[in-house]
Amino acid sequence: MLFTSQLNNASVPVLSGGSAVLLTAVPPGPCEIVVSNTCGVTVYLGTTATVATTTGFPIPNNAPPVAVRTLLGSTGGSLYVIPATGGSITGGVGTLVSTSH
Repeated sequence: MLFTSQLNNASVPVLSGGSAVLLTAVPPGPCEIVVSNTCGVTVYLGTTATVATTTGFPIPNNAPPVAVRTLLGSTGGSLYVIPATGGSITGGVGTLVSTSH
């Protein structure tokens, strides 16, 4: 079994303006994406570019990392993130994508 990992970081300028941005691509098949938020505000995670603070999964600033898992038949896709309005964005949102083949 081969395990691969990829580390991504959404930089501070990407998270400005309160609009959703692409966080990471999700490969097809089983994988685990770990999301870490140290940007200074709560971010909201979703699977479409229209994710909003009212529809996304909240990840508070400095919360323990959140794992998102996909299953064998998953076709892949994308994860998007939008920061909460208000507050100061002082860091980034990191992801670790781990797959097994």
